[in-house]
Amino acid sequence: MTLGGVLFSKDGKTLLRFPTKANTDVEAVTVIKDGRTSRYVYQIPEECESVGKYAFALIYRDVKGFSHIELPEDLKSLEKGAFSSFDPDTKCDELVIGKKLTKIAERAVNSLWTTGFVVDPKNPEYSSKN
Repeated sequence: MTLGGVLFSKDGKTLLRFPTKANTDVEAVTVIKDGRTSRYVYQIPEECESVGKYAFALIYRDVKGFSHIELPEDLKSLEKGAFSSFDPDTKCDELVIGKKLTKIAERAVNSLWTTGFVVDPKNPEYSSKN
């Protein structure tokens, strides 16, 4: 099924694919205008429990200024390559790891993709230090 132009599993619990041309063409993306530039923000729905393999892997091809993805509080897993990008112009400000996220697959997040991580102190598997 699709929600706002984004592909999910039939039950809506796994985000399978975010479109590569994901700027204003995707209903679920909020555009924040800052002077002459625009930033694109996407909030993953609360029902989603997993971000599938390579779900956001190719968004850098056509999207500049895509800067923030909000993970739902109940998200449980990030699969391999979920957030992969090698384009230096495509960076997420920060990735927030909620208290229920207990599975982060190998290479789920490319180090070039985000500028930092914030981990909920109640998360039993992960922590971050400032």
